[in-house]
Amino acid sequence: MTMKPHKIWFISSYVPRMCGIATFTDNLMDAIKAADQRSEFLVCAMDDDGGYDYPDAVKCVIRQEESGDYSKAAELINASDADVVCIQHEFGIFGGFNGRKLLDLLQSLNKPVVLTLHTVPIHQTEPFVIVPKRFRSRKKLLQQIFRQVRIITVMTETAREYLIHHYQVSPDQVVVIPHGAPVLTEVGKSGYRRAKEAIGFEKNDFVISSFGLISPKKGLEYVIRALPAIIKQNPEVSVKYLIAGRMHPKKSDEYLTGLKQLAKDRGVADRVVFDNRYLTFEEIYRYLANTDIYITPYYAKEQVSSGTLSYALAAGCCVVSTPYIFASELVKRFGIGELIEFRDEQSIKRVVGRLVAQPELVKQYRQNAEKFGSNIHWPQIGQRFLDVFDQLAR
Repeated sequence: MTMKPHKIWFISSYVPRMCGIATFTDNLMDAIKAADQRSEFLVCAMDDDGGYDYPDAVKCVIRQEESGDYSKAAELINASDADVVCIQHEFGIFGGFNGRKLLDLLQSLNKPVVLTLHTVPIHQTEPFVIVPKRFRSRKKLLQQIFRQVRIITVMTETAREYLIHHYQVSPDQVVVIPHGAPVLTEVGKSGYRRAKEAIGFEKNDFVISSFGLISPKKGLEYVIRALPAIIKQNPEVSVKYLIAGRMHPKKSDEYLTGLKQLAKDRGVADRVVFDNRYLTFEEIYRYLANTDIYITPYYAKEQVSSGTLSYALAAGCCVVSTPYIFASELVKRFGIGELIEFRDEQSIKRVVGRLVAQPELVKQYRQNAEKFGSNIHWPQIGQRFLDVFDQLAR
């Protein structure tokens, strides 16, 4: 248990907003509460004018581009008896150019701040990642933000090393805390597994899946393009690709419509299954527990967290992924699967096609994933955040 009970302000997008960061924050608060029931929370919700019906924990709302809201929030937080502020940082949540209004807020706060980074901009020149000019702008802003916070948490050792060596952050300021994942008992797992028929598949289907809010940067079209060749390589196997999750609320349905048309054009409409709802945890886990390969063909190399990938690991999925920071480190260090190239259907064809033909290798990757996943359950992550808050109180 923590040294003393903490009263914590969270500044983040928040449920019921459909946003990965909002879900993360809600899960983290539950995890901290599970680790120490004495913890108290106050939420300052970053709002995109969605007209949300927020729960009672939300004590103030910041409209993304309204400067006055940031000032009012700072006054409210400073006047409270909370002992720490925990901010979830992602580009696109905070107002101003590259989210500069967060810096203005930080400069007005008089309480210690813990900042969790969900993206670390890296210097790349390829056209599908952050361009150099944009990188320099974001890096400069983040360095200013870092000077205003006491502790930075990141989700991989790779991200920590990058901040130290390329952002000149002190090693003592950066702490690695992995993305959390739900806890499911062995009884619960066995109840979900071996039930492909219950979720619309045949017993012997080889299921590849992706889930989460759908947007063009997810790269799902490359899997569909590779699917005919994967099927041809493995004619004796009934390969299916499940795309589960609804369109991102800020994105047009055009991309999803295009995916469905692409499946028809490539002659694999009967092999691609769409479930385009906002899924509950139980629905997600039922899909993941019956997934043979979980694939994340994302574009953004600088991504240092992935809730969907963390869920897949907790479910014991073999992973195939593009080498964004979060996935690359986990695949290389823990043997949970294999990497594919960015925007490369040929790479997907080679890697996935080979894995479909090697069920024993997939089984080994699944065992490794489940072993890793057992160390990132949310209550464990909640305790690690409490340890950081204790450090600030000393």
